[in-house]
Amino acid sequence: MGLNPSFSGIAFDRWSKLDDFKKGLPALLSASQANPEKFVITDLARQLAGIRVGEFPVCADEEISADQYIQLSEITKKLDGHSNATSQINKLLDTPAGITDCQFRILDGATVSTAATTLGH
Repeated sequence: MGLNPSFSGIAFDRWSKLDDFKKGLPALLSASQANPEKFVITDLARQLAGIRVGEFPVCADEEISADQYIQLSEITKKLDGHSNATSQINKLLDTPAGITDCQFRILDGATVSTAATTLGH
């Protein structure tokens, strides 16, 4: 039985890069208490958008779905005490584009306390 191409070294490296990126998000959120520049949602979303697994992006620049907006309300509860992140979310919600999938995944990943996340594979 041959190797599945999705588990080739290149694909594995890409998943590894995504996993490393995700693991760093909670620490960046915590660090933003003292240094708000550590957690800039739009900048982190651009970085995430640049990660590809094979030829496929790991997130989309389109607005999130209604279900994701409902999930976002739960995420914002976890951000209590993180005024920098909350302020950024409010500004993003005031834009015509709303919250993008990549931005949502940044927020979700930053507030996850377990290994399970929507960024997962």
